[in-house]
Amino acid sequence: MCTLASRNGHQWPYLNSFHPELPLFRLTYHLVTAFLLLPLLILTTAALAPAIGPEKIVIREISIKGNQKIEEATIRYKMKTKVGDEFSVETLREDVKTLYNMGYFDQVSVDGEGFEGGLMLTVLVQEKPYVKEIEIQGNKA
Repeated sequence: MCTLASRNGHQWPYLNSFHPELPLFRLTYHLVTAFLLLPLLILTTAALAPAIGPEKIVIREISIKGNQKIEEATIRYKMKTKVGDEFSVETLREDVKTLYNMGYFDQVSVDGEGFEGGLMLTVLVQEKPYVKEIEIQGNKA
């Protein structure tokens, strides 16, 4: 049996090439460790990726303000955005266009704020003026 001297002067029995003091052993040890831990790291990252991704913002409440003639139920019916849906800028843009294209409103805007772990939307509408009464004076029939 041969012996191998370490850096600190300790004598190690030289039984095979996989000895902690040999550079080949260190390289092999690190490669094996890396190849064993790499799949575990990849699987863990893949499993946690959906949980780490962006959180979905849920619409908790929709309030409508400024309507006088047009009922709130009509406005809600025309909107694609509903309570409980995931917030979408594109859908909200479509809703504003749809409400404006109804022809009853001069202005339509939406305001949002955090509410109960989600989002509260406030739809602000300004109705077009309407004629209540026409009175003609000075003409005789």
